[in-house]
Amino acid sequence: NGVLNYEVQIFNETSGQWEVVDIVPGSESSFIDALSNLNQAEYCYRVVAYEVGGLGATSTSNVKCVIFAPDIFAPSAFTPNNDGRNEEFRVFVPNMRDGELLIFDRWGILIFRTLAPNDEGWDGTYKNQAVPEGVYVFVVKGTGVDGSSFSRSGTITLIR
Repeated sequence: NGVLNYEVQIFNETSGQWEVVDIVPGSESSFIDALSNLNQAEYCYRVVAYEVGGLGATSTSNVKCVIFAPDIFAPSAFTPNNDGRNEEFRVFVPNMRDGELLIFDRWGILIFRTLAPNDEGWDGTYKNQAVPEGVYVFVVKGTGVDGSSFSRSGTITLIR
């Protein structure tokens, strides 16, 4: 008798469960997911079709997964002045397998390094001493969960 509707589902890695993203009319043949916002590198989907009338039969599709490449988010300034806001320079790299964050002063001296850029930020010190206000260079590089390499450099302004 045809399809009444399609239930688009996504696998949530945190809960280990399939979750409904949306229910689409049976007359539709495409769907764009603008609703899911999971913090996971791989989005796995399946579709459950519900028949019109009859015995309420369903049919579940094969699973299709999409792996997202890493993206780099970095602020342009921070203020390590002990006011409790913006105390560290942190980058955020979703979908990163491993990576490295390096901070250099204006003479090219490495003053900070971490192998956990999503978890550890720079507090504006070098050898336990506060560095002066100014512009510093950062480099973040690594490998994404999809196996791709990434690298980005830029400047960060330290304001006290």
